[in-house]
Amino acid sequence: MKKTIILFLSFAFLAIQNEAQTVTDIDGNVYNTVTIGTQTWMKENLRAIHYNNGDTIPNITDSTQWANDLLGAYCSYNNSINTANIYGKLYNWFTVVDNRKLCPTGWHVPSSAEWHTMSFYLGGGDSAGGALKETDTLHWNNPNVGATNSSGFTGLPGGSRHAYSFFNDIGVWGFWWNTDSNICKGTPSGERCALHNIWEGNGCAFVNMTYGSSVRCLKDTASSHINENYWQNRLQIYPNPFSTSTQISFDKTYQTLDLSLIDLQGKIIQQKSYHDCNKITLDRAGIANGFYFLRVSLDGKFVETKKVIIN
Repeated sequence: MKKTIILFLSFAFLAIQNEAQTVTDIDGNVYNTVTIGTQTWMKENLRAIHYNNGDTIPNITDSTQWANDLLGAYCSYNNSINTANIYGKLYNWFTVVDNRKLCPTGWHVPSSAEWHTMSFYLGGGDSAGGALKETDTLHWNNPNVGATNSSGFTGLPGGSRHAYSFFNDIGVWGFWWNTDSNICKGTPSGERCALHNIWEGNGCAFVNMTYGSSVRCLKDTASSHINENYWQNRLQIYPNPFSTSTQISFDKTYQTLDLSLIDLQGKIIQQKSYHDCNKITLDRAGIANGFYFLRVSLDGKFVETKKVIIN
């Protein structure tokens, strides 16, 4: 009887271990996970077609519609379910930063800093790619230089959907979005990190936000969302989208508030400074319908960029 109990507890412990090594998304897709240093990553590309609150993510197959979409959307490479089953879905950048959340509860799309934490742990940008890539050439084109998959990340070359909507690079490139953006110069862009079949390194670059790229989710830790929660506590925009005006509320009174409304070409549409206030009404004042970025500076110390939609 004692041996039976011990055997039962051993199987139960193994079951708990196995359960802890997977995560399930809103659609019931189950993903294996891997711990790399202090981080736990999905070792498969995301396949979710709903946000984590249950809202449907639009599946855009039409080329023109994809190229002009400024909200969240996903597709499959070449609009083929067969490729999606292997490489996961391709999402535009707007999807990964949507406040309805793309990743399962307790997980998030990584920031650039979090990707680089993993890269540095594996030896840095010149060599970490080999540790991240799936070995052999079942999915990667020859020669798949340096691939060892020693990290267990099992990076796949899922390719991309171009901003002008054509598909390319499956078997050659793997691209993964992070949540960082750049609106300083030219067209605002989102950052994605990449692996290549003839390169054992890895790197990140800013591209048009309408590109379609893969997503890997990262498990939350105590420090994962310090910056996100910080800004959620200090800055609220409601309503958003808005038609005539929206109200921006802050956690306290700031001596100086600097606001810039910026269009998708990087042009400043509206710029104002406020003093000794904690609530501002932003009027559209003849501004055309569309997608914009609101850049906010609080007392010259903190800067954050939020997306706003005027309709």
